[in-house]
Amino acid sequence: MSRLLASLAVLAALIALPVDAATPRREFLDALARMNGVPQPPYVEYEVVVRASGAQFYVTRDPLTGNAEYGFSVGRALGNTDKRWNVVVRNRDEVSAVKLGDTYAATRFPGLNATWGGIDDWMRFGINGRVATPEPSPSAQPLASPAATEAPVIAIVHALVAPDYRVSGGGPATCDGGSAARRFYLRARSDPYRHPATDVTVDDATHAICTIRFELVHNDVVDRDGFVELHLTKSAGVYVVGRGEISFIAQPKLGGGRVRIFIDYVGVQFSTSPPPQAFATLAPATPASNANL
Repeated sequence: MSRLLASLAVLAALIALPVDAATPRREFLDALARMNGVPQPPYVEYEVVVRASGAQFYVTRDPLTGNAEYGFSVGRALGNTDKRWNVVVRNRDEVSAVKLGDTYAATRFPGLNATWGGIDDWMRFGINGRVATPEPSPSAQPLASPAATEAPVIAIVHALVAPDYRVSGGGPATCDGGSAARRFYLRARSDPYRHPATDVTVDDATHAICTIRFELVHNDVVDRDGFVELHLTKSAGVYVVGRGEISFIAQPKLGGGRVRIFIDYVGVQFSTSPPPQAFATLAPATPASNANL
């Protein structure tokens, strides 16, 4: 009789389990759905502040195309204090306009894009962004400003990236500020260079992603231990990157030292129209980079 009662108790417990029990993949998909569902303002403006150790980071403008060329020189003795650039992101196509002197340069480098769209690109395309994505033809005319009646936000829909990753649970974690969270481990199903995300931290209370980490794979610049880590914050109801770090051990031919690049995104503002001339002649082609990450 006791065995029968025990068996019935186990059966009752199994029946009581929810049909759609939470799994790491399901929880990750829910977090992605939350992030993808937040309406994005047409334009986001902020200042990018970069500090580097073991490298010097730079952004220049190709005078022929108007595209931004970014990268860094690597060496044990190199480094730089704060370098600052004003950036405007056009959310409808994830193009960033970087102010260089009295002109702008265009790029889709995710490292200069603090929006969720930039992170989404990083997860799906890697550190250089949409390298193979066709760009619009250059235009000498400024883009028309939105009408005065245009809503302050537009709905940007990003593709869920979970099918490109295997997801497993990583246990408890914390977000910036100390709020309780849960970590998830991601593994690319194929092509880790184009799908480099490895860790995601999701806030327990808001179910929003607060931290994401990407792997920098071994190449001509990176020897080992390479990663990018981005910390998100909420500003006026929109999730943006507040700070990030790029870190790796350089190849022996480049000195073999630890390279650390810290990026802060400050003074975030949202608007329905860009600064004058920000996108007047910009149409970035394949992103140019000498970092070769």
